[in-house]
Amino acid sequence: MNAKKMNRTPLVSVGIPAYKDKYLSRAIDSVLNQTYSNIEIVIVNDRSPMNIDDIISQYNDNRIRYFVNEKNVGAKDPAYNWNKCLEYSTGDFFCLLCDDDIYEPTFVEEMLKLADLHPDCNVFHSNVKVVNMHDEIIQKFPMFPEKESCAEYIKNRSLGLRKQTISEWMYKRKDIVDLGGYENLPLAWGSDYLSIMKFSSVGGIVSSNKQLVTFRRSDENITMQLTGKCETKVLAISIYCKRLLELIESRKDLSDKLESTCVERIRTMELQPLLNDASWEEYRTIIRKRQEYSISTLLVLWSFTKRIINIIKK
Repeated sequence: MNAKKMNRTPLVSVGIPAYKDKYLSRAIDSVLNQTYSNIEIVIVNDRSPMNIDDIISQYNDNRIRYFVNEKNVGAKDPAYNWNKCLEYSTGDFFCLLCDDDIYEPTFVEEMLKLADLHPDCNVFHSNVKVVNMHDEIIQKFPMFPEKESCAEYIKNRSLGLRKQTISEWMYKRKDIVDLGGYENLPLAWGSDYLSIMKFSSVGGIVSSNKQLVTFRRSDENITMQLTGKCETKVLAISIYCKRLLELIESRKDLSDKLESTCVERIRTMELQPLLNDASWEEYRTIIRKRQEYSISTLLVLWSFTKRIINIIKK
């Protein structure tokens, strides 16, 4: 979307929380090569031990604004650095691109078209393709409807019909700042879903089903690492569901439309794979604390049975 075709040319901030260096240049290049050019790129180095400074020094583009945190803030919860990017941004709109993800050249243009068509909405979304470390497509996410209310989104998530990352969204910046920014959870496990639920509580979600974002799945993703972290993720799910229930109960338009079991379906859906992947030591600890984590007896029986079956199969 160029200036000649628009009545206005809002500034769009793209935040890149930087820690990994392997694909960072590709992420930055994908933003610089957007068909819509009135952007700023806010890169926040989370005290990475990698050569982030050297990569940024290769660019000579005044649209790039570079910051370095005094100390690492994202090891325990990456959403802290997401919010740092938001804090430093000045645009009318805000996007967050992870340091190993990529935008197609028309991502910003397409999101602004949605914003022009739906001025009552704060949250704009693109479809995603998931690739591995060799750029091979390994997954495509389910399509969103053109417009979806917050209640519909939460219900569809509880039914397993919504998958997302944090990179395929654009927001009205001031609105999500006023809502408190991204949700902080241990390891940011569930932060993406909970944040979108909160942000979409005013105006819902508008989507394009064009695949305009590439998400890279690899062992380097903090949230993909399981060893020694399952209990932390179980704790995050407990906090996530508690805050989601508070969000629903605080808004009559949500509480009137959502079944009381909706949050429990999300809890069970999130917990099942973690209980299956946990080491036996972690598993025993989690089960011992099951009341603290609001894990049902039925789910304990299911997970234990599945673990025994897997042992027998091996």
